[in-house]
Amino acid sequence: MRFALDTPDSRDLGRVSRFSGWCLTDAGLPADHIFLRVNGLAAAQLERTPRWDLVGAFPGFPEAAHGGFAGDLALPNRARRGDRIEVELVARVGQNEFVLAKKTFRVAENETGGAARQRSYRLNDILEGMPGASMWEATGGNTQANRSVAWPALVLGAPHFHDAGAVPTLRVLEEGPTNAYSSGAFAVMDQVPADGLFLDLGCGIRRPQDVRSNGIYLDAVHFRGVDVVSSCARLPLRDASIDAVVSLGVFEHLPDPFAMAAEIRRVLKPGGAVWIETAFMQPMHADPSHYFNMTGEGLLRVFDGFVIEECGVLSHQMPTFSLQMQFGTALAYMRDGEWKRILEQFVARLETDGAALNEALGPIARRCLAAGVHIRGRKPVTPAAGIESER
Repeated sequence: MRFALDTPDSRDLGRVSRFSGWCLTDAGLPADHIFLRVNGLAAAQLERTPRWDLVGAFPGFPEAAHGGFAGDLALPNRARRGDRIEVELVARVGQNEFVLAKKTFRVAENETGGAARQRSYRLNDILEGMPGASMWEATGGNTQANRSVAWPALVLGAPHFHDAGAVPTLRVLEEGPTNAYSSGAFAVMDQVPADGLFLDLGCGIRRPQDVRSNGIYLDAVHFRGVDVVSSCARLPLRDASIDAVVSLGVFEHLPDPFAMAAEIRRVLKPGGAVWIETAFMQPMHADPSHYFNMTGEGLLRVFDGFVIEECGVLSHQMPTFSLQMQFGTALAYMRDGEWKRILEQFVARLETDGAALNEALGPIARRCLAAGVHIRGRKPVTPAAGIESER
């Protein structure tokens, strides 16, 4: 194994610290998984990140650009300044594990972070189960090697829900936003009554001015400002507890979108609204995984049983954006040459005159080449309401 741990670059750890670097097998392939063990406890999954510098460093390894990794480690609340913590950097390739590095760090600070945001609700009232201990306390102090934490548990004050043996992913130190609400998503949230709640499913990092007190911000990754972290197939929310659900750029990353649509229906109140945007003609963008792109018909099929009020292609889902993403991805991996110059010129033209291309394509081609699709709908008020479609 070849690897380097770039950060942290000292033996001191803050309450949250970024671990980043790169790792390649002897065959020049990225490891399947990179994670951290702390005092024998599997504590943090590190995500794969692009490392373009590895392309030049290892010209014989075409997969080297995917060899980067990064993620955050959050220390337990009980850790105090001066405490010593043993951290192992572990790579998993197939069924084999390799301890790449083993270091003892010193806790440099014991602040627990900023104050929690203002909410119009109590998490205890909407979650199916509220953790009563931190992930570190949940193990009862057991530091047996390879032991996994028991879920649910608290991490930096946020409840985590994961399957047994799962290792959480934290990206708390990243700045946002990761994506933006569309006007349609805002419209759905605006219709939620003052005493109601909406779920932002796969929220990522939202702009501070867009965060609302009646929003439940849930993601599989622990980002800054997330209320609930869950990678489970079942949403950790009570039946019929939510007035609306918005989800932008998430369904392509779900291993079972049909099951999640059923979960959305379960947690929505009768008549509750749903706004979904997902990828269609987009290149693979694993975050950490990318499973399904969908046509409009496919998204309608996933939400069969909902009353569908709108389905189509939004202005930011036009083919121009699809082509920019696809050729932008290709250019990132191409060597200099004639085809790279041709694609660079085409992408530059798309950026300056893309609207004209969208218009020239016409309605049918715009649907066939769209970057994404969306639906707006609602849960039937009664089970017998069935599904209506206005397309």
